[in-house]
Amino acid sequence: MIEDQAEAVIPELEAQALANLAWMFAVVDRRCPALFSPSFARACEDANFDDTSLRMLHQFSLWCDEISEPCLLSSDLLRACSEAFSDKVDVTTSYNHMQVAETLVSMGYDVEIEKVSNCGYSIDIVAAAGEDQVWLEIDGPTHYLGSSYVPTGSTSLKRRQLLRLGGQELVVIPYWEWSGLGLNAEHRKSYLSHKLSDRLYWYFQAQEMDGSY
Repeated sequence: MIEDQAEAVIPELEAQALANLAWMFAVVDRRCPALFSPSFARACEDANFDDTSLRMLHQFSLWCDEISEPCLLSSDLLRACSEAFSDKVDVTTSYNHMQVAETLVSMGYDVEIEKVSNCGYSIDIVAAAGEDQVWLEIDGPTHYLGSSYVPTGSTSLKRRQLLRLGGQELVVIPYWEWSGLGLNAEHRKSYLSHKLSDRLYWYFQAQEMDGSY
């Protein structure tokens, strides 16, 4: 077990291996104090991380917040990780994103596209009704393993961390479900109504009944 050999193994790891190790434990959500010790922190301080590795370490630091464990990385390194993660935020929107957003607007929702959360993740769509809001992710093929419907590690990690740290469960719109609706506007509205939380759905029903919507 790597935990049993941590003190000997950690100093021998290169930057990418250190980041991979931290990220892997974050994805599987497994605590390992013997591994992520001051020795690990010292190795990270001496390593020359590229932006990809820094982003992985940012997710590791978020995981430490998730499990209420101290992250032993220095403030300077954590700042570099956060900056690299923020720089990676993808503000481009796909055709499916725009279709979902347009459908939500036609249903009366206030929509914000590519909102950045406090922990640095970009949320595809935020749909709001009054004080209530729902976060939606429109997940394309790259969010799943191969040709399966199994989310990748990155996708699963994002969903979990937004729930634990952001306090919001994502409403996920898989690409095959959305594409299967075709171009029928009513089918799309019905689909999204079932996907969104009941409290937001019934909020609009009440507004329609009293004539204020």
